[in-house]
Amino acid sequence: MILARRMQGILAPEEWKPLIGSTLLVRSWVRPRIIKSLLVGIMVALAYYVPVLLLAFGTSVLGSAGIYLTSPIFPLVIGLLTLVVFGRVYSPEAHKEALRADLQVAGLVGRNVFLTTLRKIDSMGFKDVEKLNRKSSMFKQPSIQERIQNLQSGGMIASVPQ
Repeated sequence: MILARRMQGILAPEEWKPLIGSTLLVRSWVRPRIIKSLLVGIMVALAYYVPVLLLAFGTSVLGSAGIYLTSPIFPLVIGLLTLVVFGRVYSPEAHKEALRADLQVAGLVGRNVFLTTLRKIDSMGFKDVEKLNRKSSMFKQPSIQERIQNLQSGGMIASVPQ
């Protein structure tokens, strides 16, 4: 959850509960997926690097190109590209999970309390809160308006903007 310091004096402690709860639920969903993505990235990089090293040092198949192909830069680039691809795969699902987390927290703390908090944040007119169409932390976070609509509709918002 990213909220500016300017929110500290404006929101009451009770209003922070739904925001923190929703963030904790989303983070608990994200953490295993980050670990899976890292493991897949490492495995893909090793799947490239180990055979290249064996061919470069065990035989003369690669010849002088072996010096370049055994550079650690290649597996790093391959691993990073794999992470980017997995980030794009998880992005729409993470967006939906953030909206589902809001619904779960609303069930615990009360939908009206959560809606009031979101409306209060929305009414402040902060440009950085209104324009959440940027990529942040690997997925497009739902905007305040989208979160309000999701809570009002009881989770009937199924479309995820790309």
